[in-house]
Amino acid sequence: MLGISTPTLVKSFPEEIATGVAKKRAEVVGMLFKQAKKGNATCIKKLEEMTRVSAAAQAIADLGNAGVEVPAAPPAPEKVGKKAERKAAAERVASSGAFQPPEPPKIGLVIDNTAVNE
Repeated sequence: MLGISTPTLVKSFPEEIATGVAKKRAEVVGMLFKQAKKGNATCIKKLEEMTRVSAAAQAIADLGNAGVEVPAAPPAPEKVGKKAERKAAAERVASSGAFQPPEPPKIGLVIDNTAVNE
């Protein structure tokens, strides 16, 4: 703990606050690059991932600067509880006809034998 207030820190170290994260990130990327050149597979994968993420962020920023509206993420579906989910699944199965009782026999197929005896 430094024992310094935030306004004093901002007033005394504006450059470090503005560029500190970028400098530290550059230092970490430099160390990863050194290890990747030596053949460390984990560092190679991490560098590829960081490059991919950085390129995607840059592409989105370029789209925003070009005046193209960046598509918003679709809203998350509403959370459904366990009971409601099970009830909906049961209704889907019931309406599918897989467990429906068979159709009763057709009435028109019944033969009337009373007319033969007369």
